[in-house]
Amino acid sequence: MELVPAIYESAKVSKVKEGIIFLWGHNYFELEQYEEAEPKFRELLNDYPDSQFAEKAYYYLGNLYYELKQYESSRESFKKILDEFPNSTLIEDSQYFIARCFYDEENYDQAHIEFERVKGTDKPALLAQTRYYNGLSLLRIGRIRMHWRHIRSS
Repeated sequence: MELVPAIYESAKVSKVKEGIIFLWGHNYFELEQYEEAEPKFRELLNDYPDSQFAEKAYYYLGNLYYELKQYESSRESFKKILDEFPNSTLIEDSQYFIARCFYDEENYDQAHIEFERVKGTDKPALLAQTRYYNGLSLLRIGRIRMHWRHIRSS
């Protein structure tokens, strides 16, 4: 990682700099160095708002905020994907994480509403997790009958 600043400084083309910033943030993210990753993704979004990496930068920001238990910031990042990238392949994952943020905050009513918005996914693991946490949300808010109907329809 110590070579990245020198590579970035030597880059002359903005598209190259944009890619380097994204990869810099991504590498920090993969190393679970979220406090270092966050400013890199923010730099990318501020300096290159129309970047080809913007969608993924918001997704990584949402995930790193989620890992840091900064649920409001996490939801805001995932909401950006829903609002600004309606054809994204990350829509369902983003909606799931919005719901998970509410669930982890123990706002089970809102979590249930948000889990219900994850529809039509062709990702079996995401669908299973969505149904599991939606069922738990219903159980926690005392809607036991709806919980059992939800499980039977799965």
